[in-house]
Parts: sequence; structure tokens; C-alpha cells
Amino acid sequence: MQRSLLEFVAAEVDRSRSELRAELDIANQANADLILESERRSLIVENLTASLEAVHGERAELAGRLAQMEKEEKERDAAREEAAAERVAAELARMDLAKLLLRLEAMPRLEKDLDDARSELESERSVRVSAEQSAAVALAKLEASLEARQAIERTLEQSRRRGQERDADLASVRVELKESHAAADTLRTELLAVVKPRARGPRNTPKVRKKGTTS
Repeated sequence: MQRSLLEFVAAEVDRSRSELRAELDIANQANADLILESERRSLIVENLTASLEAVHGERAELAGRLAQMEKEEKERDAAREEAAAERVAAELARMDLAKLLLRLEAMPRLEKDLDDARSELESERSVRVSAEQSAAVALAKLEASLEARQAIERTLEQSRRRGQERDADLASVRVELKESHAAADTLRTELLAVVKPRARGPRNTPKVRKKGTTS
């Protein structure tokens, strides 16, 4: 009985041991697989890290190239702008040169025009001098005529005054003559009145000749 029990226990132990060994083998295999998977993943991570670092390096290189390309593009743009400005400046210089050449070609005509203008100016100056001289002479004549007119007006005024004085004198003389005639008439009347009573016989009374009145 004991022996059977021992055999049974031993068999169970062996069976359990076999199961444990099988589970241990499975666990070891799983652990080995996990280790392999971890190593594989570590390699993947390392590869990805290396790839990422490579990508970062390439990115930095590309960024450097891009910056260099942008710099070169800016330099090319600046060069193009400078070239365009140089072309514009050259075009302006050509235009200025063409204008200068036209002026140089027109210089003889301009000199002739200048000489003609100087001649006209000299002629105008001579005409102006002659006109000024004529104006001065005319002004002198005008002043002389004004002075002569003033002298004539003064003479006429003096003559008018003398005429007025003569008219006054004549009027006074006329008044005096009228008074003298009146006095003479009165005296003749008185004489006739005195002489007639004294007359004797038919004697012709001498007629007193009347004086003519002067007006």
C-alpha cells in the first residue's frame, strides 16, 4: 500500500516535473523569443535612430543647401537688378550722348543764331539810342514850346490887361468928352441967350459950329 502510494506520488512528481520542465522550456523559449524580439527591436530602434540622425543630417544639409540656394538666388536677383540698373543707366547715357551729339551738330546753327541775335540786339540798341536822342530833342522842343507858350500866354495876359486898362481909359475919356460936349452945349446956349437981346437990326447971327463927338 505504501509502496503503491510512493509509486503514485513518484509518478505524480515525475509528471509534475515533466510538466514544469515543459512549461520551463516553453518559458525559456518565450524568454529567448522575447530577448530576440527585444534585440530585434533594439536593432530596429538603433536603425531608426541612425536613420533619423541621417535624416536630420540630410535635413540640415538640405537646409544649408536651401539657404545657400536662397542666398545665391538673392545674389542672382541683386545681380539681375544691378544689371537692369546698369542697362537703364547705359540707355540713359546713350540718350544723353545722342542729345549731346545733336547739340554739337546744332552748335554752328546756334552760333549763327547767336550772331544774328547779337546783330539784331545791336541794331535795336542803335535804334533805341536814336529814339532816345529823338525823344530828348522832342522833349527839349516840347519844353521850349511850353516855355514859349507860357511866354505868349503871359504876353497875351499883359496885352489883355493893357487892353482892359486902355478900355477903361477910353471909357473915362468918353465920359469926359460927353461931359465936355454937355458943358459946351450949355455954354453955347447961354451965349446965345446973352447975345440975342443985344443984337440990332437984321444981322445974321453967326452960327457956332458944333464940335463932333468922339465915341
